Amino acid sequence: MQIKWMLGCASSVAALVPGLALAQATGQGVDAPNEIIVTAQKRAQNIQDVPITMQAVGGEQLAQRGIQSAYDIPKIAPNITVSTQGAANRQIAIRGVGTNDFFGNATGSVGVYMDEVTMSAPYLTNLGLYDLDRVEVLRGPQNSLFGRNTTGGAVNYISKQPELGGGVDGFVRLNYGNFNRIDAETGFNVPLGDVAALRLAGMFQHSDGMWHNLADGGARYGKKNRFSLRGTLLLEPSDNTKITLNAHYGQEDSQIDPFRFVGLRAPSGSIFAPGLSPRQLDFEGISGGANSQGRVVDTSRWSDIYRVGDDQQYVEAYGFYAKLVQDLGDVSLTSITSYDKSDVRFTYDLGGPGATDNDITMINGNDQRFKQMSQELRLQSTGKGPLRWIAGLYYFHESSLLGQNMGFGPFNGGTGAGGAAALLLLAGDPYSNQAAFSIARLKNEVLSPYGQVEYDISQTVTVSFGLRYTDDKKSAPSLFVGNVGTGTLGRDQFRSNAVIGSLTGGLPLCDLDGDGNLAGGTPDNRGKPCAQTLAPDDIRAKKWGGKVGIDFKLADDTLLYASASRGFRSGKHDIEFFHGPQTGFAREDQQVETLDAFEVGLKSELFDRTLVLNAAVFYYIWKDQQFFDVNPSTGPVFINVPESQLKGAEVELRWNPGSGFSAQLSGGYLDSEVTDAGTDPSGLVQKGHALPFAPKYSANALVAKEFEIGDNKLRLQADLQYLSKSKGFLRDVNYVNAIGSSIFLNTRATWFFGADHRYDLSVYATNLTGQTRCEYKRDLFAFSGAAYCLPNSGRTLFGAEARVKF
Repeated sequence: MQIKWMLGCASSVAALVPGLALAQATGQGVDAPNEIIVTAQKRAQNIQDVPITMQAVGGEQLAQRGIQSAYDIPKIAPNITVSTQGAANRQIAIRGVGTNDFFGNATGSVGVYMDEVTMSAPYLTNLGLYDLDRVEVLRGPQNSLFGRNTTGGAVNYISKQPELGGGVDGFVRLNYGNFNRIDAETGFNVPLGDVAALRLAGMFQHSDGMWHNLADGGARYGKKNRFSLRGTLLLEPSDNTKITLNAHYGQEDSQIDPFRFVGLRAPSGSIFAPGLSPRQLDFEGISGGANSQGRVVDTSRWSDIYRVGDDQQYVEAYGFYAKLVQDLGDVSLTSITSYDKSDVRFTYDLGGPGATDNDITMINGNDQRFKQMSQELRLQSTGKGPLRWIAGLYYFHESSLLGQNMGFGPFNGGTGAGGAAALLLLAGDPYSNQAAFSIARLKNEVLSPYGQVEYDISQTVTVSFGLRYTDDKKSAPSLFVGNVGTGTLGRDQFRSNAVIGSLTGGLPLCDLDGDGNLAGGTPDNRGKPCAQTLAPDDIRAKKWGGKVGIDFKLADDTLLYASASRGFRSGKHDIEFFHGPQTGFAREDQQVETLDAFEVGLKSELFDRTLVLNAAVFYYIWKDQQFFDVNPSTGPVFINVPESQLKGAEVELRWNPGSGFSAQLSGGYLDSEVTDAGTDPSGLVQKGHALPFAPKYSANALVAKEFEIGDNKLRLQADLQYLSKSKGFLRDVNYVNAIGSSIFLNTRATWFFGADHRYDLSVYATNLTGQTRCEYKRDLFAFSGAAYCLPNSGRTLFGAEARVKF
């Protein structure tokens, strides 16, 4: 049935071809205003000649559309969302394939790359999106050429590179917006003789809080401070040799994005707050709800949040890469060596409404460090014959120290933690002032040979075949777990690995008899202060992935393509702080997930190449999807979903008819379903249920008009993003079953003036309608008697921007 659906869609696409070819054949062959050069196949190509469904946005348009972080990628194209369980670690999902796990060892299903270097740690891309040449978004498995964990696709960030010759040139951009938003960005090129050039770039961002923290008398909350620096040196000692050296540094010291809480009890203690019923909680205009301690807080304003405990989000990252490209005649050699290190600390407050130090709090503290290095070698053909090929070898090594803890405590007495799960974790003692913790040392080593061949059967037909073998080994040299008393810690004290470790001295083993049987006759310390180092274990995956494709050049500007591909994501260790002998909940390592993808697409340029029309249909079989959830009775769990299926389509239009007018319109359709729920006794997966973070409909639009006024120019622009509602889980959940639909409308006006339009001034407004949206929702009734959502700003943000080119 699914294959018939796909073939039917493909035949509809094919039916368009004769008319499209005829339309474009009447053109006069003028220059192509829509031409975009990309490197999705490791060589420079017009995006319309690449038989992959993808989008690419250049640096100028990135600035115009306000894309400043990885979380802004959904503005580019449809069927792209951000899947998240927390404010610090958000992951990109393409066509519903993503990662909802927020733990530090959760590598995304969508591979993220900066200048061809894998960004494995999930926090690295927050600091690097400035002075960009372009962003490329590739859909579907990309194992042949990008490899590691590209089940759902790949996002490539390409920074601006140094240029030889000429003089010093660059730009400076300054921005000021409401909530004291200040941005400064610069990038400039410095030639160093005939064979060398240097590009220096930097970015600084600051904003005051836009939230009112009711736990602190309504004080402003949400301050942001970020800055990044990058230096890139280009050396070309000969016509055949090109060497690029890059060093980069970034730091963020901010208050973490807050959660918005709603109490699920009435003040009288009954289960539901007045006016609330299952699957109707919208987190807007709700007051009178109480948490398990009976605390009532009016959160009827969207800007009201409740945040206790240490509020830091600190990220420091630095690294370098060295890239060599050597032309050997008919073959070129590329070597990329990289090293990156990052230090991440952040906390979540999950306690819900409360007003004094006597209230329960649930604080999730995270203290994490990552070191990664990679080496890639590849040979590829440079000739123009019918055969083109790439062969490469990729090596990756990462070591990390991942500490995390969840603390329950009334702080100086009080009524204690609420909910059956919380009491179970605390051995029935709601006044324990305890934290369950895990501190893991992990290593990941990947060795992966790969290759891809393209062959022109004729002038109009090309076949391609790509294959990659991956040996992915993950080990846990040490995993230290336990429960510690936190009564001596202040509410605002960060629970670092060192602080937690200092509280473990003299504690007994969590499993006294060492047999792992906490339900046996020997007494154990379940839920009580204890500490224990668990035996190391390995997770190893040896897998093949790849792609087979064929494309037909139906006319000079019309390409029809089809492909079948397989991608996979390696398994992961369970280092969750509630899993182990300290609580009695079993650890649940996750197995490899795989995705088989089938796709048919069309790319065409019409009417003198002023109109681009691209379309694609796809069908996915997703097996053993890795998923994180919270069981209402037993707390956090990791599962592998046996099988799901996704099918959908995308259409993209780009129109540049001249006279300064341009328009872009794209739409996506996505139908997802769990087809095999397995025998999971927890009931967290329902057969037939839609996948989370997979809205059925999505759309993006942009319209711009430029007016020549003397020697100056005025550009007016409006853009829109639409997402229909999507499920948040793999089952129906009371209160927070779905993430609502949303429409975001943004506008910008820019005045260009001076010689060669070297100056420009802009005014802009984002989210003109004040759209409110929960990026994620969770029912924590079993722990705190509250539900939470991760909210967007929910208001119009506006500002002014100035830029000078030199």
